[in-house]
Amino acid sequence: MKLFNRILKHVVSDVDRFICRFDFEHPDAQSDSQRAEVAKHDRISCLRDQVVSKKAGKNKIWQDF
Repeated sequence: MKLFNRILKHVVSDVDRFICRFDFEHPDAQSDSQRAEVAKHDRISCLRDQVVSKKAGKNKIWQDF
């Protein structure tokens, strides 16, 4: 997120930065495909960190591989 903020400070206007951050942080603003992608990355990060999230479940963590 820090790199994301540094890039935005140099290239993007304040209004565009707000819109981009809103889309990035708020699940209500995301489409179904974006939510699925976020869930996929959450499962992968859980696997990478050797932590099985209660939300992901033991069987669902492998569905992307």
